[in-house]
Amino acid sequence: MGVLPDGVHRRDLRDLNLADGIGDHLVRIPNGVDAGWWANGEAGDVRERYELPAEADLAVFAGGLWEHKDVVTLVDALAELEDIHLALAGGDQGHRGAIEERIREHGLGDRVHLLGRIPREDLRSLYHAADVFASASTNEGFGLVYLEAMACGLPVVAREVGVIPELVDAGAQVLVADDAEGLARSIETLRAGHGEENPSIADRYDWERIVGRFEQLYADVAGEARR
Repeated sequence: MGVLPDGVHRRDLRDLNLADGIGDHLVRIPNGVDAGWWANGEAGDVRERYELPAEADLAVFAGGLWEHKDVVTLVDALAELEDIHLALAGGDQGHRGAIEERIREHGLGDRVHLLGRIPREDLRSLYHAADVFASASTNEGFGLVYLEAMACGLPVVAREVGVIPELVDAGAQVLVADDAEGLARSIETLRAGHGEENPSIADRYDWERIVGRFEQLYADVAGEARR
């Protein structure tokens, strides 16, 4: 019996050319989040402390500012929208300069907020203060930030990477987009309301449930070994 890493998803398994019978001995157990902790937060004064507008609609992205996160395309998407701000929470990983240049090109200095890396508690409050989680990342091993945002009740806009296909299959309020125009349309669609079903879907990935699956797997394997 083998346990697959969390970067392997159900759709990946269907694409693998496995020898006969091997698939019967593989179990995929995903990564997990502390869904309850993320859900039990509140916005508080996070907008005021990070100098974000008190009333405007707010999209949020969380993650390191790597090139493959493609935040420049997210900025391009914001340029197609009106009356919405974008908060970027994450440390520079060599791509902040390119992002700042794109912000200047679009004249969005008053609507894109580079917060840098912020404490976990503040990120939770930011999720609760926002209207939509948006990402243009082109590659994710799993994508915990999507589940964390969903646990806080946020709808999600993203490319079809990491755990996103699973969340779409599960019926989460997640819209998939491949370019700036699609991201803009999706953000506009979702900014009007939170993902009411998303916390319950995120709860399926809660660590207690994930640990329980590992415990059951070990018990099953031990039982087979004793036969």
